[in-house]
Amino acid sequence: IQFMAMNGTYAFGVTKPSIYSASPISGTALVYGENIVKDVSFSLIEHQITFAQTGHPVGESWSVNLSGNVQSTTGDNITYMMPNGTYSYSISGNQYYLAKPGTGMVLVNGADTTEPIQFVLGYFTATFNAAGLPAASEWSAIINGVAYSSTSDSLSVELPNGTYSYSIVPPTGYKAITGSGTFVVFGEPLTESVQFTEQTYTVSFNANGLTSGTQWGVNFSGQIVNTTSSSITFEVTDGNYTYEAQQANGYSLQKNATYVIVSGNNVNVGISYAETPNHA
Repeated sequence: IQFMAMNGTYAFGVTKPSIYSASPISGTALVYGENIVKDVSFSLIEHQITFAQTGHPVGESWSVNLSGNVQSTTGDNITYMMPNGTYSYSISGNQYYLAKPGTGMVLVNGADTTEPIQFVLGYFTATFNAAGLPAASEWSAIINGVAYSSTSDSLSVELPNGTYSYSIVPPTGYKAITGSGTFVVFGEPLTESVQFTEQTYTVSFNANGLTSGTQWGVNFSGQIVNTTSSSITFEVTDGNYTYEAQQANGYSLQKNATYVIVSGNNVNVGISYAETPNHA
C-alpha cells in the first residue's frame, strides 16, 4: 500500500484479517526528504490443541493422527498448533487398550482447546457353543483358572485382549471331544465350538482256565462275540447290562453271572472255565 505524504511524522495502524496477526500492528513513519518503506509481516494465528491421555501403560508409545499429521509420545500429552477450523482425529496405542474416544472432531475457534483421551482395557465377548448335550445340562469352561458355567448350549465371557488357555468340564457321563486349548482375544468377539459325546468305558471279559486257541464267547446285551484270545472288550456308556458267557467245547462254566453295572469306571469280569473229564 502506498501513500504520498509531505515531510513529517505520521502515525499508522494496520487492519488485518481476523485469523492473522500483523507485526507491527501500529507505529509511526517519519518522512524527511525521501521515500520510506515500512514492512508489515502477517502470520496465520494458531491455537494449541492438546490431547491429554489417561490410562495408557506407562512408558509405552501412543499416537494421534490429526487430519493426516501423526504425532507419538510416551508421555501424557500430544500438542498441535493449528489455525481456526475443524479437524478430524484418531487415536492409537497399546494393542490391548481401547481409546475413548478413538476418533472424533475438534474445533479450533479463537482459543486453545484440550481433548481428554481415556485408555481402557478392551473387553470382547468370547463365546463357547456346545453341541451334543441333553437340554439343561450344566457344563463349565475354566479360562485362565476361572470357572464359568452354563446350562444352555452357549457360554459367553467378556475378556480383555490377550491369550487365554481353557479347559472344558463336562457333565457327568459326557466328555468333550476337544477338552482344552488356547484362544486369542484381539479387538473383536470370537467363538469356540465344543462338541460333547457320552463318556464310554470298557467292559472286559477275561477267560480263565482255557487252553490257548480254545474258542469261547460272550452275549453282551444281545451282542454276541466269539474269540480264541483270552479277553473280549466292549465300549459302553454308564448303565446296567446283561451278559451270558458262551460254552467252550470241552469245558464247563464255573461261574456265569447275568449282569454288570457300569458307573464312571472301566469294568473287568472274569469268566472261569473248567475242563470237563475225559476232554482230550
